[in-house]
Amino acid sequence: MYRLVLFPGILFLLMILSLRADVKLSALFSNGAVLQRSATVPVFGTAEPGENVAVHIGGVSGRTVTGANGKWLVRLDLSNAGTGPFRMMVEGKNKFALNDILIGEVWLCGGQSNMEWPVRNVRDAGKEIALSGNSMIRCFTVKNMTSDVPLDHCEGVWRAASPKTTGNFTAVGYFFARELQKGLGVPVGIIDCSWGGTSIERWISREGIRLSPAMKEHVGTIIRLNNTYEDRLEKFVAAYAAWQEKFKRRRHDLQLQTANEWKNVWPGPVPGNGGILLLRKKIRLDGRKTSVNIGGINAAYEVFLNGRKVAAVSFRRAIAYPWGLNFTVGEKDVKDGDNELVIRIFSSEPVTRIHGDGRLGGEWEYQYLAEFPALSPEAEKELPHFVQGTRTPRLPCSLFNGMVNPLIPYDFAGVIWYQGESNACQPQIYTEATRALVADWRRQFGRDFSFYWCQLANYQAKSVDPAHLIPVPQTSIEYFSATPYNSDWALFREAQAKALGIPGTGQAVLIDAGEADNVHPRNKQVVGWRLAALALAKDYGKKNAFSGPVYRELKVENGKIRLFFDFAESGLTARKIPEYYIVNSGRNQFLPLRRNSPGSELEGFAVAGKDGKWFWADAEIDGDTVLVWSDKVPKPTQVRYAWSNNPTCNLYNKAGFPAAPFRSNQ
Repeated sequence: MYRLVLFPGILFLLMILSLRADVKLSALFSNGAVLQRSATVPVFGTAEPGENVAVHIGGVSGRTVTGANGKWLVRLDLSNAGTGPFRMMVEGKNKFALNDILIGEVWLCGGQSNMEWPVRNVRDAGKEIALSGNSMIRCFTVKNMTSDVPLDHCEGVWRAASPKTTGNFTAVGYFFARELQKGLGVPVGIIDCSWGGTSIERWISREGIRLSPAMKEHVGTIIRLNNTYEDRLEKFVAAYAAWQEKFKRRRHDLQLQTANEWKNVWPGPVPGNGGILLLRKKIRLDGRKTSVNIGGINAAYEVFLNGRKVAAVSFRRAIAYPWGLNFTVGEKDVKDGDNELVIRIFSSEPVTRIHGDGRLGGEWEYQYLAEFPALSPEAEKELPHFVQGTRTPRLPCSLFNGMVNPLIPYDFAGVIWYQGESNACQPQIYTEATRALVADWRRQFGRDFSFYWCQLANYQAKSVDPAHLIPVPQTSIEYFSATPYNSDWALFREAQAKALGIPGTGQAVLIDAGEADNVHPRNKQVVGWRLAALALAKDYGKKNAFSGPVYRELKVENGKIRLFFDFAESGLTARKIPEYYIVNSGRNQFLPLRRNSPGSELEGFAVAGKDGKWFWADAEIDGDTVLVWSDKVPKPTQVRYAWSNNPTCNLYNKAGFPAAPFRSNQ
C-alpha cells in the first residue's frame, strides 16, 4: 500500500491554488434568468481580488475589476437590447456562459403566507396549471433563511411557467405576472421572497429600524420582552397557580360528569367558564405518518387520535408556545380517510380560541366533563396577564439579513407585498412600519421603485356581540349581531391605507376576496389582477382603472349623510348580495348570509351621532355619491363602511373594483 507524502513546499503551493477563486455569479444569475430592461442593470458576483471580469449579452458588454473584498459588479445598458433569449458570457481567469436569458420586467414578491401560497392550492388549480405553459413568465424562489447578520448569498433557480413547474410558484406573483405579460407583451420575472407567519419587523434592516424613531422604540420593546421572557414566564406560571388556589379553580376541585351532550362550536371562544372540556372533530388523513398543528390553546391539554393519546401539553408549555405546537403522529395511529381527533382540555378560565392547521378549521363539537362557575369580579380583576415575548429567535431584521440582503443590488421594476396577518393585532404601529420598510428597501437597492401592497381580506366570523366583542352563536353554525362593532382588522386595514401617503405606493383592496374560516383565501387570481392593474396604470402608462371608490368627504343633509368618493368617475354600482358567504372554499363550506340592513341597496354602512352609538344604516347610490341614513339616528355625524373583520358590503365602481373600507371619524 502506497501513501502520498506532501513536502512543505508542495503543500504551500496547493494551498495557494485552492485559494484561487473562480469568477462566480450571484444565484440570481442562472440559466433562464429574467433581467430588468433598464439602462443600468447590475450583474454581480465574486472572484479573486483585482481580477478583471467582463460580461457580454445581446451585443452589450461591460468590464470591471474585482474589489479587495472579492466582489465585482458590472452595469449594462439593456434598455434597447430586445427581449431575447440571449446567451450571457462571463469572463475572468475562467470563462462560462448562461443560456436562455430574457430581458423584460422583473418584480419582487414579498410578505408572508398569502404571498407564499402556491398556485397548486388556489381555486381551479388544476385548470390554471394545465393552461400555464408560458416561457415568458419565470419565477425565482428565494430559499427561506434567517440570519443575525446580513448574508451575501441566497439559493434558488429560475423556472419558466409550465404545467410541471407553475404549481409551486407564488400564486399572487404568478397571476400578477400573467396579467403584466398579457398587457405588455414582454417577459416577466418574479422573485418570490416570502415566508409564512412572519412579521414586518423581520423584513427591515437594522439600519432601517434605526432610522425610524417609531420602529426603533417598537423593536426595542420586542427585544426587551424577548430577553426577559423566561424569567417573566416563570413568574407568570407561579402567579397563575396562586390565583387558581385562591379562587378554587384547580383540577381537584371539580367533580367529573359524564354522558354530556355534544354541542357544536365554531373556531374561536368556546362557550362556558372553563373546566374539563372535550373538543371533537373528524379530519381526513391519508393513512401515513403526519404532522398536526394544534394552534395556541391557552390551557393544559391532551390530544387523542382515534382513541390513542398522541400528545400532552402542560399549561406552562402551552403559554410558552402561543402560536401552537406541531405533533407527529405515526402510521399506527392514522387511518386512511376520516380520523377522530379529540382534545381534552383543563382550563381555569374560558377557552378563548380553537384553531390550528387547515384541517382543523370549521365546526367542532364540544362538551364539558366538569365546568367551573363564572369568574367572580374579584377573580377577573386579579387574573394574571399572559406574558409577551417568545422562546424562538423571531427577532427583527432576521429575514432581511437572510433573504433580502443577498438580492442587493439586483434590478427590478417594483415590489408587490402581501403581509400583515402576523401584525394584525398591532394596527397602531403598522403605518410607521410600512414607511420604514419601503424607505429601507428603496435605500438598500438604491432606487425609488414602486411598492404595492394587499390590504387584508375579509376574515373570521361574520359578526359579533357588540357588548363583548366575541362571537356569539345564534345557532349551531351561525353568528349574528344586531349592531355594528369595532375590530382590530378594520383598524389594521385603516393603518395600511394611511401608508398610501408614501410616494410611489398603491393598495389592492381585497375586502370581497376573503373567507370566514380560511386565512388563505383561494381566489388569488383576483389579487394578482388588482395588483397588476396598479402596475399597468402607474408604471406602464396604460389607461386601465386600478382602484375602487375611496372615501373623500361627507355632508350632512336633512338627517342623511352624503358621501363623496375618489375613483368614482366611471360610476358607482351596488353588486348583488349573495345568498351564501364563503366559510372555507377548500372544504366547500358555505353559510347562509344574513343581512345587517335588509332591503337596503347598499350593505355595510353604519352611522352614529355625537353620542357615538352606532347603528346599521340604509344606503343608496345617488349619481356619483352615496346617501346613508338610519331611523335610529336622526342627527348623524359619523359613518363607517365595511368596518369589521369580515363585513358584508357591496359598493363598487363600474370598473369592477370594490370600495375601500373607511370611517369618517378617525
